[in-house]
Amino acid sequence: SHFGPSVLSAPWWAPSRYYRYCLPFLLPQAPWRGPSPPMRMPPFLLLVALGAAAANEQHSEVEGAPSRRSLEISYMSTDASLIQKRTHLTKRLVGGRYTPGKQLSPTEEALQSAHSDPDHGNAPFWAWIYVVVSCTCGPIFWASVAKWASPGDRRAQVGDLARQGSTSTKYLAYLDLWRVLCVVVMVLSHAGGDLEAYVDYNMLGGQQWVLPAVILVSGTCYSRSSMPWLAYAARLLVYFSFGNLLNWIAALVAGVHWWEGIAARGVTFQMFYVLGLMISVLLTAPLKARLRAKVDGGAEPRRLGGYGTALLVALQGALLVWSFAGQRLDALQSQLLRLFIESVTTMLLAVVGLCALPEEQHDLVGWAILAWIYATRIAHPEPRPGTEFHLHDLFVFAVFVQQVPLRGQAASGLALARWWPVVGFACGFLLHPGLKMRLDLAPPSTLLERLRHYSVEVLAVAAFTTVPAAGPEKTLPVPDALRGHLPWASQWALLAYCSHYAIYRLVPAEPWGVLLVFALALPFAFAARCQGLGAPCSAEAASEDAAAQRAETK
Repeated sequence: SHFGPSVLSAPWWAPSRYYRYCLPFLLPQAPWRGPSPPMRMPPFLLLVALGAAAANEQHSEVEGAPSRRSLEISYMSTDASLIQKRTHLTKRLVGGRYTPGKQLSPTEEALQSAHSDPDHGNAPFWAWIYVVVSCTCGPIFWASVAKWASPGDRRAQVGDLARQGSTSTKYLAYLDLWRVLCVVVMVLSHAGGDLEAYVDYNMLGGQQWVLPAVILVSGTCYSRSSMPWLAYAARLLVYFSFGNLLNWIAALVAGVHWWEGIAARGVTFQMFYVLGLMISVLLTAPLKARLRAKVDGGAEPRRLGGYGTALLVALQGALLVWSFAGQRLDALQSQLLRLFIESVTTMLLAVVGLCALPEEQHDLVGWAILAWIYATRIAHPEPRPGTEFHLHDLFVFAVFVQQVPLRGQAASGLALARWWPVVGFACGFLLHPGLKMRLDLAPPSTLLERLRHYSVEVLAVAAFTTVPAAGPEKTLPVPDALRGHLPWASQWALLAYCSHYAIYRLVPAEPWGVLLVFALALPFAFAARCQGLGAPCSAEAASEDAAAQRAETK
C-alpha cells in the first residue's frame, strides 16, 4: 500500500512485492534511525527476492515500483506503547543509504540543482549584489581600519600575556582545546545524513554544550584581547567574507541554485555565526572598554553614562511598543520584541551593576546576569531567532565575567571538578535523548522539558567559566603533550570552519568530505613540526610553569 496498487497486483515473483521486506535487511540500522520494521518474509526468500530485483529492475520501474535513488519508507511501530503515541517515522533513501528527511545534505543539494538547471544566469540581480557585498566587505573594511591594528597594539597584547605569566598560557590552551572540539562537532553535524542524525539523537554529545561553549570562547578571547574593537570587528568581517566566497565558488562549481535560500544555505550558512559575533563585538565595545579600564585602575563609571542611557531609551521604547501595539503584533513580531527586551536588559544589568553597586559587590553581577539569561529561556520557549539572541546574551556574560570574576568562582569550579561524577549522573537523568530534534534550536513547549534542558546547559556554562579559576593543579590540566599541538590545531579549526561547507558541496560529505576536512590539518601539523612548535613540553618547562604559578598565587 505504500508503493501504489501496482505493487499489490504484481505476481508473487515480482521484486516489487518484496521491496518493503528486503530493505530493512539490506540497509544498516542504528538507534538514531528509528525502530526496524517487523520481519514478515521467510529468510529463505530473501536471496530469491534479491536475485529477482537485480534481473528485473527495469520491469519494476515500469510497473511503478520506486527507484533505488529516491524511495520513501513510512512505517508504524507494532509496539503497543509506541502505537499509543502514533509515532510516524519517515525516512528517505538517497544513493542506497538512509538520510533524515528534514533537509538535503550539501552533496545531495548540489546533485539536485545540477541535474535540474545549472544555468546561473537565472539568479536575480539582488542576489548578485548580496554576493558581491558579502565577499568584499571584509577586505574593504579591514583596509580602512588597518591602522588601528598597529604593531604597537600587538606588542601590547603580547606584553599583557607575559605579565600574566604561565597561568595565562595554560588558560589560552584551555580555550584552544574547547574551540577545536566545538569545530569538530560542527564539521560532523553539517555533513548531513547519518552524522547529522546522530547529533540530533545524541543530545549530550552535540547539542548541550557546543554552541554555548563556542560563544563563551569567543567572548572570553574578545575580552582578553588588546586589539581595538573596530579592528577586531574588521578581522571578523574578513573571515565572514572568506567563508562566503568559498561557499559561493563551490556553489558555482557544483551547479547549486545559490540564490534560492541565499540567507540560509545558499551562500552564507555557517558564516552567519561570525556576522552575529561581529555585531555582539560592536554592541559590547563600550562595556569592554569600561571593564578593562576598571582592571587597569583607570577611568570612572561615568564613561558608561551615554552607553547606559542609550540602552535605557531602547528598553523604554520597546516596552512602549509592547504596551500599546502588543495585541496587533503577529507571533514573530512579538517574539522579536520580547527577545530584544531581554537582551537589552542583559546588557543593562552589567551597566547598572558596575555603576550603582559598590566595587566589593561587582562580583555578584555575573551571577545575576546568568540567572536572568536562563530564567527567561525557561519561562518561555524561544525558537530561532531566539537562539541567536541567546548566544549574544552569553557573549555579554563571557565578556563581563572575564574582567570581573564571579564571587566564589574558584570554590564553585573546584566543587564542579571534584564532583563531576555526581554532576554527570544528574545530567544523564535530566537529558531526554532519542527525540531526533535540536532542542537548542527549537526549545520544548512545556516548562518541565525546558527546565530539564537548560539545567544541563547552565551547568555546562558554569563549569566552563569557573573550573579554570580553581587552577590546573586542583583540576584536570591540559596535558603538556597536547598543549604543544593546540596552536596549529586552532589554525586548522579556523580554516575548517570557513571551508567545510564548500567542501561538502564538491565532495560527498560522507565519508570523503569529512575526511578531506580533517586532512587539512596535516599541512598545519607539518609546518608546526618544522618550526618546533608541536613538540611536547619538557619536564623542566612544566616545573618552571608550576613554580611561576605558585609565585603568582603567593
